[in-house]
Amino acid sequence: DIENNPDLFRVLGPPVSFKWHYTHDDFYKYVRNQAIDCVARPKLIVPSLFREPAFFWDREGGFSLTGSGAGGGGAYAGYFLNEFQPIAGAIVAILSSRVFAEWFSRRGDLFAGYYVGVDESALMSVPLPDLRDSRVRADLPILEALHNQALAIPQTAATNLREEIVSSIDSIVRRQFGLI
Repeated sequence: DIENNPDLFRVLGPPVSFKWHYTHDDFYKYVRNQAIDCVARPKLIVPSLFREPAFFWDREGGFSLTGSGAGGGGAYAGYFLNEFQPIAGAIVAILSSRVFAEWFSRRGDLFAGYYVGVDESALMSVPLPDLRDSRVRADLPILEALHNQALAIPQTAATNLREEIVSSIDSIVRRQFGLI
């Protein structure tokens, strides 16, 4: 696991592009009784079925979840290495952007009602921008702040502010990936 083999969980960087890295040994833990050992840690959570990506950073390890296994339902969870925990909120903003809604809709399983189902292979193939690039790093605090502002607006609020914030997030994410 991560304590005994931290190199197996690192984000791979140049010359290899940034991507998720894990061992098959740990991915299943949230769907079995081993979850008791790891559920109280800070973690990245994503439901296995959504209309729009809704990643969540559980900073304190205070949330439990039902793991996704064969048959779907529940959520997936993963860890960030300590060096990436300070930017976890920004990574959540990137992954929850409409840019990734498009990405997931092309790689996940489409269900009625415009729901997208994701599995281990879809989640592990999510691309990341080069998190060590100074220009990308400069955007990270902005992304996290914008994401937090969007989350603070009540769902029932009749305002265009959320749309303006989400559009700003999308523009930054598109720039990070060289899409604009």
